Amino acid sequence: MAIPRRIFGSGHFKNKEPGSEEGPNYQENRGQCNSVQFASNFASLQKLVDDLKVTDINVNPEIFSRRAFEVHEKAPCSFVNIYECPIFSMSVFILAENYTMPLHDHPQMYGFLKCISGSVRVQSFTSIKDEPPIDNSSTLRTISVHVNQPKLLDSSSPASVLTPREGNFHEITAISGMPGAFFDILSPPYDSRLPIFGKRKCSFYRKTQISGTLSAARPKLNVFLKYAKVELTPPTPGDIPAIRQGISRLISGARSGAWRNVSVREAWLNTLVTAEVFFWFYVGECIGKRHLVGYKV
Repeated sequence: MAIPRRIFGSGHFKNKEPGSEEGPNYQENRGQCNSVQFASNFASLQKLVDDLKVTDINVNPEIFSRRAFEVHEKAPCSFVNIYECPIFSMSVFILAENYTMPLHDHPQMYGFLKCISGSVRVQSFTSIKDEPPIDNSSTLRTISVHVNQPKLLDSSSPASVLTPREGNFHEITAISGMPGAFFDILSPPYDSRLPIFGKRKCSFYRKTQISGTLSAARPKLNVFLKYAKVELTPPTPGDIPAIRQGISRLISGARSGAWRNVSVREAWLNTLVTAEVFFWFYVGECIGKRHLVGYKV
């Protein structure tokens, strides 16, 4: 059986982690969480993702080539929607060579990222939750984080893992002078409901080094990778005109029917990057079900 189908039918999307606000099927299993079963399911699912190969995914291999990004005005990232439901989503992202998917978060989500073609570098960050806001006067969201050790992944590497508490912020770069592609599982997916706060939305961030956080008593390299604090802030209001222009171009392209002849099964629709803000645009069964996921304008 193909690995994506085995993942889909594995039954591992059942238990929430003890103490987490929410996990797969949290309503069904509320109050019945078993930490041993969760750990076992999580490890089994990770093993399935670790074993995934590009041949397990029924997509045209041409989309992983440099040629795919040589089209005039082609955005530097493509997205393949494999499956999505209220419990989890499976997808593939293809990044043009040397392109970095902007830093973003995964609110109260678990995720596996498996490189299936080329090579990628994953730089993740972990929130320091017991610290007060960096700038209490700021209206922007600021977060103190630990900078985690970067991971260099290729198709032989195990999956990179994120949880609500560890590595929940990350940016991904295609390296080695060629496009890089990765298979992605998120649970629960974006747009699923987060208790109290409503739908999960993907937010994007900029990195700002905070002065005075590197200890002179430790080797600088280790301090930078393990203990440096970084301030993450959303795009500024000055970015909004460029963002609106980008959205307008995106919607105009959809309305013109430019993508109507694209097979839904193999649809890999362009992303649009403006002012370092990453949007992806995709369709359901028809172009009329379009929606944007990203920074609210």
